Amino acid sequence: MQVISKEEIKKIRSLRMVGNSILEISRKTGRGKATVSRYVQGVQVSARYIHVLREKQGGSRTRALKAWGVAQQKAKKMLTPPFSKRERLIALASLYWAEGTKRELGFINSDGMMIKMFIEYLSDLGVRKEDLQVSLRLFEDADHSLAIQYWTKILDIKSDHIRSINVLKGKKQGKLPYGMCRVRVKNNAPYFKILISMIQILGGKGE
Repeated sequence: MQVISKEEIKKIRSLRMVGNSILEISRKTGRGKATVSRYVQGVQVSARYIHVLREKQGGSRTRALKAWGVAQQKAKKMLTPPFSKRERLIALASLYWAEGTKRELGFINSDGMMIKMFIEYLSDLGVRKEDLQVSLRLFEDADHSLAIQYWTKILDIKSDHIRSINVLKGKKQGKLPYGMCRVRVKNNAPYFKILISMIQILGGKGE
């Protein structure tokens, strides 16, 4: 961590008090945004400058939204749906390569979109939704009913499709409010072998 003098800290806080944004303070002091953020915490912006700072923050959000819009349009051009079965299987193999279990066809993650994509692309492998066994892992402070509601909605399944809920010790509701979802395929050996073989081909080990 870089040493920062009391005078610099005082300057950072003074600049914040008169409505300077974190980026502006960073440019004026030559300090990184993370350092500036640390030392402006708790600083009260003078009443006469609050509207100035809010306008700047609003402009930052507007620019960010515009940048996301541009990125999304470019992404759509690069990846034009619908995707072919081959493309979906490659995506499935890559996803499983990164996050799947290595002894059987199972997958666990806290990202709902990732689990949804995994289940959807499994159908291209011949796996039916009724072949899936879904379970949840929730921490002690998690709201079970809210978690069930979240996973059933995003995965488009009924609540009785969730076979079990494993409660883990600890409190991580802020980071994992819906816990983790585990998907396992019944009688998965044939599918598992195909999926691992596809991964080997993608990795250059297939014949």
